[in-house]
Amino acid sequence: MNMLNLSKRISDKLSKELQLDRESNEVIAYGAFAFIQIIISILVVSIIGYFLNILVEVLIISFSVSILRKFSGGVHATSPNRCLLIGTFFCVIQGLVSKKLSLLMNIDMLLILCILSFTFTYCIVYKLAPVDSKNKSIKNLNKRASLKIKSINVITLYLVLFICGTYYRNSLPLSYSISLLSGTLWQVFTLTSIGKLLLINIDSFLNRLWRSIYEKV
Repeated sequence: MNMLNLSKRISDKLSKELQLDRESNEVIAYGAFAFIQIIISILVVSIIGYFLNILVEVLIISFSVSILRKFSGGVHATSPNRCLLIGTFFCVIQGLVSKKLSLLMNIDMLLILCILSFTFTYCIVYKLAPVDSKNKSIKNLNKRASLKIKSINVITLYLVLFICGTYYRNSLPLSYSISLLSGTLWQVFTLTSIGKLLLINIDSFLNRLWRSIYEKV
């Protein structure tokens, strides 16, 4: 049973028990689907991160991307499975890179990277966020302004956490701060036309690959 069918069954059962209308049923189905997808994503990322010794790094990246994405939006894969696969792949790669960079960078290099990265992040979010999708267009100007402000607030929180993590570098690994920076940059990158094009092409490639495998089977 896939995530869509499972979330539909949960919503149907709850709607029947609570005697809810169709619109409420759809809201519950969407919420159940999002919750199931988040849980599965966290489990998959955690298992891979544990065996690669980057558990904390991948969790920081995963949560930083997810929280910012909630307000800033971004391009989506055309299926939950491909979304999970793409998200997990890039999260693990970023975790490995963050771990490696923490061994190579000194504090001066990290601060320069911080200034450049957050300057880029603020500019892109101010200009582009929120990026909606065809299936969930945001036409209300007040809502768009609210989501933009919330996105900027989240980035500001990340900046404060980054500074704190770097300040307490004797107690916390620098890879944690770099992971937070990496997750923020990745999510902001997906708002750009280049980021959207990259993810669309990856999604299309995986779709063709799956179809060719399915046809052979």
